[in-house]
Amino acid sequence: MVVKVLGTGCANCKKTKALFAQVIDELAIDAQLVEVTDIASIMSYGVMSTPGIVIDEKVVGAGGVPSKAQVEQLLRQAWHSNRQNYIFVIDLCIVAVYSSTHVELIWERIDACHEFICQ
Repeated sequence: MVVKVLGTGCANCKKTKALFAQVIDELAIDAQLVEVTDIASIMSYGVMSTPGIVIDEKVVGAGGVPSKAQVEQLLRQAWHSNRQNYIFVIDLCIVAVYSSTHVELIWERIDACHEFICQ
């Protein structure tokens, strides 16, 4: 998971980044925290007031410092969404491996797993 805090370095942007770092650490989530300070990059997300928050390239907040509870909720939702995607891929691969009666079907499903993972 990639979490981006969009802002020019103001106090609220720094607070938001620190809060996300704290909650990521507390929840032991595998996430990369990135600070985006370039105005053009910030505007490319359609964010007009900072701090902006982007999780996995989806804008999830802008214009204020979220509460700790809001940060926890955003991270848990993103983690859960990513986790479901991985479970789906794993299930496809397991089905492919255990469907040994149809060799062509196995390879089609393995190819589908590979394409999904490599997106």
